[in-house]
Amino acid sequence: MKYLPACLVALIAAAEAQVSLNADLYTTYTDNVFLTASQRDDLIQAAYIDFDYQPDADLSLYYAGSANVFSENADLFNHLHSLGASYARPLGAAGLFFAIAATRLLGFPELTSILDQLLELGGRVIFGAVVIAFGFFIANLLARLIGGESGEGTAALIVKWATIVLFVFMGLQFTGIGGMIPGTALTILVAGVSVAFALAFGLGGRQWAARKLEELDESIASASTSDTSGTRKGSTPAARSTNKPAAASTDDDPLPPGA
Repeated sequence: MKYLPACLVALIAAAEAQVSLNADLYTTYTDNVFLTASQRDDLIQAAYIDFDYQPDADLSLYYAGSANVFSENADLFNHLHSLGASYARPLGAAGLFFAIAATRLLGFPELTSILDQLLELGGRVIFGAVVIAFGFFIANLLARLIGGESGEGTAALIVKWATIVLFVFMGLQFTGIGGMIPGTALTILVAGVSVAFALAFGLGGRQWAARKLEELDESIASASTSDTSGTRKGSTPAARSTNKPAAASTDDDPLPPGA
């Protein structure tokens, strides 16, 4: 036993661990140690020690001991010791599942409802995160297909960030965070981009649009002129199409029979 303190000190020094040591020593006096009518007094020396050793966050070793020494009644000496170890590791979703099962068995419907909602929300958040991560993967893949191995280029960047934004909003929609805010924000973003593109095209391409309209107007006018001239060439005067009148009969012509 005389080597036990040295072994404990060596063990603590060899490992980076958390150590907690509590010791208490006190003296008390009682005028009726047996709680009887004889009222025999005694002086009691009491000692208590508590030692905790935690080498890591999951494992913990502990020892607790106490002793009571009676001055007048030595046969009442008593002592108590306890030694043990505890291991606790967070189980995540599995731990939450077992907690829900335990609350149902113990009959706590309110606590069970709260844990059910936490489990449902956690599942939606995890699924939304998976959707967003998959969106980043698809965006990088499309950027490489369009812009080559480096994924550079205007078209590749536009497709990449458009895919990322789309999958981010899809992930937020699956999580249920903010209700209809992700869908509304996506609609506003798409409408804003469309309006900005239309304004940029309209303001920057006015001259090009004017030239195209003039060319279209000229082509329509030339087509109308060619149709009018073709109609005039195909028509003939009425006098040219009429036949000459038959010549009048003379007296030298023979008369028909019976005339």
